[in-house]
Amino acid sequence: MSLQIPVQAEHPVHYLCLLKCSEEWRADTLARCNAIPSAVLYGRFNGTPYSDRRCSCVLDGVESLTHMVLYCPFYDHFHKKLLDPRLLKKRHCSNIDNLRYLLSPGESAVIENVAAF
Repeated sequence: MSLQIPVQAEHPVHYLCLLKCSEEWRADTLARCNAIPSAVLYGRFNGTPYSDRRCSCVLDGVESLTHMVLYCPFYDHFHKKLLDPRLLKKRHCSNIDNLRYLLSPGESAVIENVAAF
């Protein structure tokens, strides 16, 4: 899956200056590269069919970056505290558009909240 997140050529990593520690840099980079540890990632390496890469939450969906960031009940506290206020104005958008918005190098508050997530 390609998110096609735009990069500003003059300052390709300016948003990293907003992050407070190396753990946030790592998390942000893994999310932007769609390499967050998940059933989808592990399934790529062990040959598990995509539809079998399930999350153990009650939703029983494929454990993708979209599922983890937008829906997984395991992260509800973080969704409500860090992401929901940012997505309220984007409710009409698709999942991929919401994920693009959260991972784009735009608003500093969004970058900081996503990294904290």
